[in-house]
Amino acid sequence: YNNEFISIQLMSCLLVRYLNNHLMNLFAGAWENRDVSPLPVHIPQATEDQVQSCIELVSRAKKPVILLGSQATLPPTSAEDIRRALEDLGIPCFLGGMSRGMLGKDSPIHIRQNRRDALKEADLVLLAG
Repeated sequence: YNNEFISIQLMSCLLVRYLNNHLMNLFAGAWENRDVSPLPVHIPQATEDQVQSCIELVSRAKKPVILLGSQATLPPTSAEDIRRALEDLGIPCFLGGMSRGMLGKDSPIHIRQNRRDALKEADLVLLAG
């Protein structure tokens, strides 16, 4: 009976040491002071030549398609400005993620189905976000 009691105490002591060591490793450095200031934001801007090349590609395309993702709805350009630009372009669009609903349910340029077929037939695909 005495050996059994000592064995249980030893196991209990080892378990407590193991758990304390595990917690110390798991949260190592968690309470140290750290710099939490925001990281600098770099928003790449297209050059005039890049913009001109895109204009030429879009103007020559017979069956262009735009794929719009969630990031397109993030600043610096408002979702409303993007919606207006898409409608002005008149290029068929697939909306994904947070951009869904941007054009409204009755939009003539919003393609909801057959994305694979439209992409196969497209001669230009614009990816945004």
